Amino acid sequence: MRRYIFILILLIIGIGGYFYLIERHVEKSAPPETGGKSNIVLYFSSNDEEYLVPEFRQINLSSHIEGQILEVMEELIKGSTIQQPDNGKELVNVIPDGARINGARLGEDGTLFLDFSKELKERHPGGSWAEMMTIYSIVDTIIKNFPDIEKVKILIEGKEIETLAGHIDTRLPLTENKDIVRIDNERKR
Repeated sequence: MRRYIFILILLIIGIGGYFYLIERHVEKSAPPETGGKSNIVLYFSSNDEEYLVPEFRQINLSSHIEGQILEVMEELIKGSTIQQPDNGKELVNVIPDGARINGARLGEDGTLFLDFSKELKERHPGGSWAEMMTIYSIVDTIIKNFPDIEKVKILIEGKEIETLAGHIDTRLPLTENKDIVRIDNERKR
């Protein structure tokens, strides 16, 4: 009888610990909130299309993680709202006009599956550098705002694609690329 009670107590502690860790994981994945709004970072191309530049915004986000991811992606699709201080020209939106985010699904291994409409591929201007700007604008925006997400896999209409515009293999999940990101103090050199 004592053995069954001991096993029952261990089971209750185990289940409680599991739900505690799951709750902490979801809280850590969400961007930090400030007074009803959350601070997010979006990456757009510089006007000379040489590197990605961060743009900071405050937006209202839903309570569940997939909803937050979709809202951040919708902000990225809207495009930049600021001008670069060194030349007054706007940052360049690297998501083609008409492209939409269809859905987001978190995998158990820290991979996010982002499903876009066919316009992301069909209306992409092409070129290896433009393709890299588009892909890493998406990937870096997600990974910077959701630290528990380690990799991003881009899907089109729910299906895997080999490449977005013929140069970068998108069959495997992608990780952050800090080499093509410039921050303000680097830009002023």
